[in-house]
Amino acid sequence: MALYQHKENVFDKFKINNKQINGPKTTRIRRSEVIKNTKEITSNATHSFIYQTSKTLRDRLVNPRLPDFIKPKKYNIEVTLETGLDIFYGECRIMIMILKATQNINLHSANLEIIEVIFTGKTDSYLIVGKARDISYIHEQQIVVLDFPEVLRPGNYTLSITYKGVIANDGGFVKVTYINKIGEKKWLIVTNNSAIGMRRLFPCWDEPGLKAEFFIVVNVPESYNVYSNSVPFTSMSKSPLTTHYIITSEIPTYRIGIVIFDKHDYTNITPIQNLKLWRRELMEVQWDQILRLIEDVTRTVEYTWQLQEGYLLRNQFAIAGLTDDGVDKLAFVLYREEDIIYNEKIDPIARKI
Repeated sequence: MALYQHKENVFDKFKINNKQINGPKTTRIRRSEVIKNTKEITSNATHSFIYQTSKTLRDRLVNPRLPDFIKPKKYNIEVTLETGLDIFYGECRIMIMILKATQNINLHSANLEIIEVIFTGKTDSYLIVGKARDISYIHEQQIVVLDFPEVLRPGNYTLSITYKGVIANDGGFVKVTYINKIGEKKWLIVTNNSAIGMRRLFPCWDEPGLKAEFFIVVNVPESYNVYSNSVPFTSMSKSPLTTHYIITSEIPTYRIGIVIFDKHDYTNITPIQNLKLWRRELMEVQWDQILRLIEDVTRTVEYTWQLQEGYLLRNQFAIAGLTDDGVDKLAFVLYREEDIIYNEKIDPIARKI
């Protein structure tokens, strides 16, 4: 079977020595046809992309930072998880403000397969509705370039993007395995906890200086609970799915955190006022001592950072096997279960200390 790849150009047209060159549209080529100055850029497990452009030219065209004349104002996002297939489907509507006329929109996207992009907008004189005519991926920068058939003049627009993502270590959702109380191997699902993890969950302007409001809808099987670091939070069941609604204030993308787990396996223990700690039912350890330690540390952090009392006690999760990089998720604290538990029957005294 012949191995095929995509050949994509960053822009439809570009200039060399003031002469306009028409770049090729997206086509498919055999690996053996790749010319010498082509550089392969790896994407997710199912796609890889090749740019028929020299590195020197591409470096001139590609800026690692997104243009500053497009501002996201609000995101409406809906994701539906297919946990058995390790994929999720998404629809993302982004309200943006364009400050300078452009025919291209750049935003962050990593390991997402964008299916369709529709834009709508209204200027002083007319309504604009159309589709992106070309979608190009710059995998080195984790940027997707949307090319439109006409110039988008300054004003307010809405980008409606349908896409598909993966539930994997490099996906928008990450699966963490654990053993429940009857010995079954199960999975807890969390959003990617890295500083740039949200660009793997939905296309976005994933820069810390850009804040927006988020309205997120998460559809999961009925047996799952969904929790977020935002309030208020509501849910509604309609077999076979449960729909959860998440609303945030203006925050940067990296502050979003979502945890999804089987409602029969994780239990909430709240012996301390305002503290919510979710942990596996299987774990029978000295939780009273652990909770006192968590409360002491949390209140010290709140005092040091001058946070409102109880701010960090709302939702805390002890997650087995969590990969923790220390990203602050606002009122949402994720612990590696291995780091906080102590069993007096089997653990050495050095671990308790």
